[in-house]
Amino acid sequence: MSKLNIYHTASVVTGKLDFHKVPSAEAPQGVQGRKTEKASASFGSLFSQALQDRDRSNSVSFSKHAAARMQERSIQLNSAGLERLNKGVELARNKGLNDALILMDRNAFVVSAQNKTVITAVNGKELNGNVFTNIDGAVVI
Repeated sequence: MSKLNIYHTASVVTGKLDFHKVPSAEAPQGVQGRKTEKASASFGSLFSQALQDRDRSNSVSFSKHAAARMQERSIQLNSAGLERLNKGVELARNKGLNDALILMDRNAFVVSAQNKTVITAVNGKELNGNVFTNIDGAVVI
């Protein structure tokens, strides 16, 4: 018996039907314009996210160690204090400092200016007799 090779030919379509390429009369009701709305929503959300990331990158962050020290030493920063701390970090960055001591409101913050990260914090009660090492400079604000 001989082998029979049967070939079936059929159209294979992959992907999704793009209703924007189908004439208006053929597109299902409510489908027209959906892709455009989704694209603008995606752009809007991406733009909003980019703005939030930019704002976060301009603000200092706190290491786990610094957050723990601030909590145990009862150091609290309101939005104005955080803004002043950010200003101090920017001053340190602009002067080319890597690790700086920022003195503010009888509190001291050791920050990595390049990373915009607070490494540790000391309150006014513990400042006397304290020695800060491994810093490039100090900023008083």
